[in-house]
Amino acid sequence: MKKTLLIFTFILVCTFTLFSQEVKKETLLYGKDLYLDRYFTAGSKDARQDTLLKGSPCVIFVFGGGFFTGARDKKMYLPYYRFLAKNGFQVIAIDYRLGLKPLAEKIAAEKAKKAGNGASTEAGAEAGTKDGAAKQEKIKARQMIELMESSINMAVEDLYTATAFVLEHAAGWGIDKDLIITSGSSAGAITVLQAEYYMCNNRQNYTEGIDYNKYLPKEFRYAGVLSFAGAILNLHGKMNWKSTPAPIQLFHGNADSNVPYKRIWTPLGSFNGSEYIARKLSKMDAPHYFYSIDNATHSIAVTPMEKNLPEILGFLNTFVIEKKQLIINTEVDQLDAPKLKKHLRIKDYIKANFE
Repeated sequence: MKKTLLIFTFILVCTFTLFSQEVKKETLLYGKDLYLDRYFTAGSKDARQDTLLKGSPCVIFVFGGGFFTGARDKKMYLPYYRFLAKNGFQVIAIDYRLGLKPLAEKIAAEKAKKAGNGASTEAGAEAGTKDGAAKQEKIKARQMIELMESSINMAVEDLYTATAFVLEHAAGWGIDKDLIITSGSSAGAITVLQAEYYMCNNRQNYTEGIDYNKYLPKEFRYAGVLSFAGAILNLHGKMNWKSTPAPIQLFHGNADSNVPYKRIWTPLGSFNGSEYIARKLSKMDAPHYFYSIDNATHSIAVTPMEKNLPEILGFLNTFVIEKKQLIINTEVDQLDAPKLKKHLRIKDYIKANFE
């Protein structure tokens, strides 16, 4: 009885110590007009009760916003940062360049202009044959894909630059260089998945991709990837991993109209969602955790950071810290959710994001 009481008291004290620690924040410039926020506790390594680690594990977070909006310190992300920090992880929330911002601003200006012009604008928009409209849509899709690739690559470059900054300060911050994890929401999820894909495919001298060797030590690898409604854009043949990626946790809803859940293929290339990525990883026997939610929309870009914290922490501890070789597929059926459209085309995604 005394032994049981002693164990219970020890657990209670450890839990109180962990969650009573103040989460601190510091803001630093890491690139030209790009800042990062570092969230940490006074003894983040000690809080884990893990003496085998060389330092704190670190999660680099990339915010969402369609590559045209968003902020690293958005209020809805802060509880997620604090949760990770109180569980012994340092969190680095980064800025990155928003490549689609000029396009979004142009579309907004055109909408405002049309609203002012009224009927005359509507008549002009309806002009032309069906063939002309189809050609216009094709050009729009091509331009959109090219802009998307450019924007993703820009964000990946900034993620690599931020990672290099973290590596440079790792010793002073008490971060284990071998335990740097990336995490992202929506556009941020696309960024972290794309960064891992480029790293595994070693895009050196490959003009269509980003060569991580320009930014990071050749031997560096991320320890894990957390993706909330992400995808990988591939415009150059089939999407194949040339080497096994870091353990990846994928959250996605199968009725997402902003980022593909499965795979969109066009003659211009493919946009590969979480379901397709998970299937590819399974064929490789690559460790991953796919959490799929039926009839869920793009809300899954945020809700796991609120409702799935145990699954996230479990992934980080089991797949990343303990390096267990596992594949977990979780399918959640929302019985009370309305049935939504799931077979989406590229124009659906363009409409959802920009119209």
